[in-house]
Amino acid sequence: ATPWSAGFRKLVNPGDLVNSQDGFGYGATWHANLPAVLGVPLDHLVHSADLTTVDREVGPSAGPDHRPIRVVLGLATTA
Repeated sequence: ATPWSAGFRKLVNPGDLVNSQDGFGYGATWHANLPAVLGVPLDHLVHSADLTTVDREVGPSAGPDHRPIRVVLGLATTA
């Protein structure tokens, strides 16, 4: 599912989950054989508000049709 699809919103919104992609650009992961600007972000990591996404990147194609994502999480701080 894409991050703008109804199915993805049904997963994220009711559970108060955070999409790790927020603030890290488009992040296309599929299809790995296409240039990134023509790809679609189909691979996700969502987390609770108790965590924060410190870093997120899409890796190079490793053979299959999806590119891997690497996400670094940290504890969220409260002000």
